[in-house]
Amino acid sequence: MMKRLLVLAVACLAMTASLSLYGQTTISGVITDAELGDPLIGANIIIQGTTVGVSTDLDGAFKIISDTPLPWTIEVSYTGFAQQELTIDGNQSDMSIQLAPSALIGQEVVISASRKREKVQEAPASITVIGARKLVATPNIDAARSLINAPGVQIMQQSAARINIELRGGSGLFGTGTFPIQDYRSLVGPGLGTFDVLNSPLNNIDIARIEVVRGPGSALYGPGVTTGVVHFITKNPIDHPGTTVELMGGELNTLGISARHATKVSDKFGFKINAHYKKGDEFTLDGSEGTTNGAGVFTSQLDKFARTISEPAITNGVVDVTQPGKVLLTQDQLDPDGDGNMMQDNWWNYAANATLEFRPADDLSVFVSGGVNQASAVFYNSQGEGLSQATEFWGQTRMQKGGLFAQLFYVNNNGGSDENPTFLYQTGNSTPVARQQLEGQLQYNFGIPNFLDADFTVGMDYRSAVNDTKSLVYGRNERDDDYKIFGTYIQGKFALASKIDLVLAGRFDTFNFLGDNSFSPRAAIVYKASPKHTFRASYNESAGPPSTLQVNIDFPVASPVPGLFDIWLYGQKTAQTWNNPMIDVTLPGVPDLPANTPGLPLAIPYGAVAGQVLPAVYAGLGANPAAAPLVPAIQAFFEGYVPGGTTGNFFRYNIFNGQPLPDLVSTAPAQLSNTTTLEIGYKGLIGDKLGASVDLYRVATKGFTLFTAVGPTIALVGSDVPGDLSAQVGADLTPYLTGVLTQLGLPADQVAGTVGALVPLIAGGFAQGGAGFDAAASPLYGIFGAIESDQVPTGDGIVHSTAGYRSFADAERDRLGLDIGLEYFVNGDVSFFGNYSWVDQTEWIPGQGDDDGLPFSSFLNIPKNKFRFGFNLSPEYGFRANVAFQHDDAFVVDAGQFSGTAQAKNLVDAGVGYRFDNGVSVDLTATNLFDSEYRALPNMPLIGRRVLAKVTFDFGGDKE
Repeated sequence: MMKRLLVLAVACLAMTASLSLYGQTTISGVITDAELGDPLIGANIIIQGTTVGVSTDLDGAFKIISDTPLPWTIEVSYTGFAQQELTIDGNQSDMSIQLAPSALIGQEVVISASRKREKVQEAPASITVIGARKLVATPNIDAARSLINAPGVQIMQQSAARINIELRGGSGLFGTGTFPIQDYRSLVGPGLGTFDVLNSPLNNIDIARIEVVRGPGSALYGPGVTTGVVHFITKNPIDHPGTTVELMGGELNTLGISARHATKVSDKFGFKINAHYKKGDEFTLDGSEGTTNGAGVFTSQLDKFARTISEPAITNGVVDVTQPGKVLLTQDQLDPDGDGNMMQDNWWNYAANATLEFRPADDLSVFVSGGVNQASAVFYNSQGEGLSQATEFWGQTRMQKGGLFAQLFYVNNNGGSDENPTFLYQTGNSTPVARQQLEGQLQYNFGIPNFLDADFTVGMDYRSAVNDTKSLVYGRNERDDDYKIFGTYIQGKFALASKIDLVLAGRFDTFNFLGDNSFSPRAAIVYKASPKHTFRASYNESAGPPSTLQVNIDFPVASPVPGLFDIWLYGQKTAQTWNNPMIDVTLPGVPDLPANTPGLPLAIPYGAVAGQVLPAVYAGLGANPAAAPLVPAIQAFFEGYVPGGTTGNFFRYNIFNGQPLPDLVSTAPAQLSNTTTLEIGYKGLIGDKLGASVDLYRVATKGFTLFTAVGPTIALVGSDVPGDLSAQVGADLTPYLTGVLTQLGLPADQVAGTVGALVPLIAGGFAQGGAGFDAAASPLYGIFGAIESDQVPTGDGIVHSTAGYRSFADAERDRLGLDIGLEYFVNGDVSFFGNYSWVDQTEWIPGQGDDDGLPFSSFLNIPKNKFRFGFNLSPEYGFRANVAFQHDDAFVVDAGQFSGTAQAKNLVDAGVGYRFDNGVSVDLTATNLFDSEYRALPNMPLIGRRVLAKVTFDFGGDKE
C-alpha cells in the first residue's frame, strides 16, 4: 500500500512539473558592444508589454524564462547604445546581440515625458537622458550637479552645499518651477516649491539614470510644473545586485561615505539598502556684503544678524517679541570661533533607506521603500539668510500591473528641533515649517488599436500637506493652513499617419486653499521624418498656484530696530486692507498720528523737552529784576500751550527698495497664475555621429505675485527741529507778550524792546532743548514709523512695516527662448558636447518700450546667454576624464537684499579617473578649477574652487 502511494506521489509531482513547464519559453544569449566586442554588463532585456525582464551579468549573458504567450517582442537597451527590438517565436539559445553606440541620441527608452514607456526620439517633449556611465565618469558631490551638462538646465551654486535647479529660463532663485522626482516620488513638499537636494535620499551610487524633460509638465504632473521635470531613477535590486562603497574627501574639509547593497534573492524578490553621510565647510561671507539705505549708510549683512536664536513667545496666535522667548542657541554656540560671523560655516547631511522589490507575476511588480534623511546647511530666500535643519522620515509603495500604475507615499518632516532649529539669522527667531505629506496616484494605460492606433493614459493625483509651525511662521493661520490638491488627467496619442503622431492631454485640479480650480491642456504633433530625425510642435498651459508660504505666512520677517520696529510679513489668506490708517511712530511714548500728517508735529519735540526747558527759563527770568514781574504771565502762556505746525516732511517709501510708496492700496487674496508655452523642436542624429537637439519656445505668463512692501515706511526728511521749534514758540509767544505789556500801559517802543529781548531768550531755550531731542531721535528719522494694514498685530508697542504679496491677475509677460544641445560621438567611449541657451528679454521696466505693459518692474534673474562645452571620456574600464567650460552673461537681479548685478561667470570643471577591472575606481574632480571666484547673487558668499577625490569599490553584481 505504501509503495503504491509513493508511486502515485511521484507521478503527481512529475505531472505538476510537466504542467508548469508546458507553455514556457526560454531564451538566452550574450549582449556585446558592436564596435569593441566587449560584453555589456547590466544591459536590460524586457518582454514588450510586460514587466518581465532581466539584466546581463558580468559576461554580458542573460536568460529569460516566461509563460508569456508567443510571439514576443523583446527590447534590448543599454544607456549610451541604440535600443533593439527582436521578435521571438520560440525557444532560442546562444543568441548574440550587438548594440551600436553610434545611434545614442533618441534610442533610449524613457518614462517621464508621457508617464509611460516610449522612445525618447518619439516623445512629445524635449528630453535629455543622463546614463549611468556618464554619471560615474563625471562624479559630483550631489546628484543635482550631474544635470549641469544638460541643455536648458540652470544650476545655481549658492554656497558649498546649497544649489537650486531650474529649467528653460525659469526665474527660480529660492524656489523652482521644476518638478524633481525620485522613482515617481516628489522631492518637494506640496505648496513649498523648494528642492533641498541636501536633505533628500538621493545617493549618487544608486542612480541608474536621470531623465530631464524640458517645458511645462502640468498636464500630467500637476499644477506649478512650469519649466520641466527631472526624474532620478534608481537601480532596482533584482536587476542591479551587488555592493558599492564610495569614499570622498577634499577641499573645504569635505568628507563623505556612501554605501549601497542589493541582493537578488530570486527572479521574483530582491532588496537593497542605501546610506550616506557627508560633511564639509561652507563658502562664507567676508563682511563686504551688505546694503546701503537711502541716506547712503552701509550695513553689512553680518551686522544684521541676531546674536542669539530663540523660539519667540506667542500671544493671540502670533509672535510677540515684547515677551521673552526661549533661547535655543547662544552667541557662543552661533560663533564658536569668535570671529563675529554668526552664520554657520559648515554643513552636513545623512540618509538611510531600504527598498523591497517583488515580481510575483510576469506583469506585476511591487516596490516598498522607506528611509530617513537629515541635513544642516545655510539657505537663502526673500527673507534673508537662514539655517535649515530638519529630519525627514518617508515611506513609499508603488505597484504596476500591466497598464495599471499606483503609488502612495508619506513624508513626515519635523521642520527642525530645539537642539537643531531652523531659523532666520536676521530676526534670530526659530521658523519651523513641519509637515506631514501624503500623496497618492492611480494611473491606467491602455490602447485602442482600431482607432488611429490610439494609446491612452488616464489618472488621478491627490496631494496633501498638513503643516505645523507652532504659530511661529503661519501665526493666526496655523489652524487653517492645510494645502490639498486633487487632480485628474487624460492623455491620448494618435497615429495620424505612419510618421505623424498627435498627442492631446488635459488635467483638471481643485485647490482647497483657494476655493478655485484649473484646467491645463496640452497638444503636440510629432513628425518622425526618419528613425534618426524627429520634429515637434507643442502647446502647453500650466496653472501656477501660490505657495503655502505665500498664502499662510504671518510673522516678523526682519527687525531693523529690535524692540521698536520690524517688518511684518502677512500672506494672501485674506486681503490686506486699510481702515482708519494711522502712522505708528517708532519714537517711544509718541502716540499714533493721522496718516495724512505732512511732517513731524512740533508738539512732539515740545512735549519731550518742555519739562526741562521751562523750569530753566522761569529760573533765568526770575533772577532778572526787570523780567521777574512777567514770569507769572509767561507761566500762564505755557500752562496749556501746544505749538502747532510741523517740521520736515514725511516720505513714504518701500522699505525693500527705497522707492516712493505714497498710496495705501489693498491687496487681493491668493489666486492662480497661468503660463502658456509654444514650442517647436528637433531631435536627431546627423551622420551617425552628431546628436542634436534644438528647441525654440515662447513663454507667456499671466498673473503675478510680487513680494513687496504693502504699507509704507515713514522717513522724516528736511527737518530742523531746533530751529523750527524755536521759531514756532517765538511766533506764538510774541503776540501774547505784546498784548500783556500793552495792557500794562507801556509805550509801544518799550513793548517792542521788551518783547524783542525776552522772546529770543525763551525761544533759545527751546532751540537748545530741540537740539537735544533731535540728537536723540535722529537715528530713527529714517524709520520714523509705518502705516500698518489691518492684518498686522496692534497694541504690542512695536511698529510693524507691512509686507506681503501683491497679486497682479491681469499682468502679462512673455519671452522667447532657445536651447541647443550638440554631442559628437567619436566612439562609444569618447564624446564632445556643447550647449547654448538664450532668452530675448530678462527685465521689464515700466515706461520702456518692451515693458509688456507691466505695472511693476520684473526680472527673470537669469543671463540672456549661457553656454557650456567640453568632452567626456567614459569607457567601462580604464582611464576616464571630463572637462567643461561654462560662460554665463552678467544679469540684473531683483531679490530683496540680494538685488543688484550678478557678475558674468567663466568657469572650468574637470575630472580624471581610472576604473580597474576588479571593481575599484579612483576619481579626482574639480569644480571651478581655476578658482574664478563669483557670487551666485549679490550679497551671497564668494564661490571658489573645490577639488574632491573619490574611491569607489564595487563588490560583485552590477558594475555600471
